[in-house]
Amino acid sequence: MHLRDSRLIPRNRQSIARVIIYAVCLSRLTTCDISAASESQFQKLYDHYFPQNDKYQNGFYRRGFDATIFGPPPKSDEDRHKFYYAFRGDARAFHFFVHHPDRDGNGEFTLTWIKESLVLLLRLGDAPFSNLLAREDRTTREVVGAAIEQQVDWTKHQFEKTRSLYSYRYILPSHQAFEKKHGRNLSALIARVADDKRFANVRFYSNEAEQAVRIIAPESLRAKDREDLQRLVRRYLGGDATLTFR
Repeated sequence: MHLRDSRLIPRNRQSIARVIIYAVCLSRLTTCDISAASESQFQKLYDHYFPQNDKYQNGFYRRGFDATIFGPPPKSDEDRHKFYYAFRGDARAFHFFVHHPDRDGNGEFTLTWIKESLVLLLRLGDAPFSNLLAREDRTTREVVGAAIEQQVDWTKHQFEKTRSLYSYRYILPSHQAFEKKHGRNLSALIARVADDKRFANVRFYSNEAEQAVRIIAPESLRAKDREDLQRLVRRYLGGDATLTFR
């Protein structure tokens, strides 16, 4: 059968043009709907971590990020070039960003890279960000993890897929006080818990005055998993911890 005999093929150029225009419009509408939802979610997180009118450090970074990521595209030789395009989901730019020399330094430039890492996580979202980060070597995953770990408010926001890619966990100042008294048992326990996917939602808290650790785990844990977690807590912390399931 010849193509021109098929009823599925428009008979003239005008019909073909209408089909193409319809397809393009439908595609754009779908993209806009998805982008609008993503943009709304990002803006909420962005405002939370980098308040626009904040007079302190994150407010300073907010003004800089607004000028960089919402301004005109930077030239290819400009330093923040990869951040700009990684923000827009470019996988190659993301790869170059996470290997930027600033990540291994000290001072202002490294702090900027750390803040930018958080912005990328907020913008791309947990699944897309983790998909890109999973392609990187273990050292890079740990460096990026250390950059975002102490910035995220884990009591409010969960980025479970991203967090599962690295083992580093931020030790709170109150935890540091605990370790001065008891050694590095708490860090060892946190590392063990971080390496076990069953315990991805386990959280550690402590009271600096009491130097006691509170551990909160989800009620949804299976009985066997609860027993394993309780055993780990007793092994590393003895009686200086309370484990709650809720």
